[in-house]
Amino acid sequence: MGSRLMHAAIAKQLMAKFSQLGMAFMIGNEAPDVDKISQMSKDETHYLVPSDRGTRRVDLQAFLLEHPETLSDSFALGYYTHLLADEVWLTDVFMKVVPSQDDPRRATVLERYYQDFKKLNPYLVHKYGLQPLPATATDAVPADFADRACVEKLIQDYNADFIGETIGDLEVLNSTQIDVYIENVVHLMTKVIDSGIFVEK
Repeated sequence: MGSRLMHAAIAKQLMAKFSQLGMAFMIGNEAPDVDKISQMSKDETHYLVPSDRGTRRVDLQAFLLEHPETLSDSFALGYYTHLLADEVWLTDVFMKVVPSQDDPRRATVLERYYQDFKKLNPYLVHKYGLQPLPATATDAVPADFADRACVEKLIQDYNADFIGETIGDLEVLNSTQIDVYIENVVHLMTKVIDSGIFVEK
């Protein structure tokens, strides 16, 4: 899955296109990652289901069935954007750069892959004009989504990505690849918002 700041870059680009999207949309784009700090599993928060392609897939249709209000609710639309972005990431990036599970190189590549996330943070901040989230961002999260402490920690973790810098060359990912990925998701979501027709799988 893409990093927190990759999701933020996608949200920022879409917010510039659609004036109705605000803080609820931005925080919705980060919300699925609450699994890292809550009792919910990643399978639950990301609607992951088995597939025969070597990775799990995101069940976009299941999310939409649970949230028929998605198009008119900025938080839900942001959440959906994150899920769609993750499905694009799995097929367009992850499966192309990370060896299959039975490949002995996988663990080493994954370690370098996650280090690249940290190395890319300053680039993403500068390229896409990203800013830390204010403490008031918690107010944009529906009360029934997660407890306030989890939401506050989610924002703290996001803001920590703006601090410090991991030095070194990218080893698995590259900036052009990330820019193309972000552009592709923004294009897909622009079509969704303009047409009201969702990508379901």
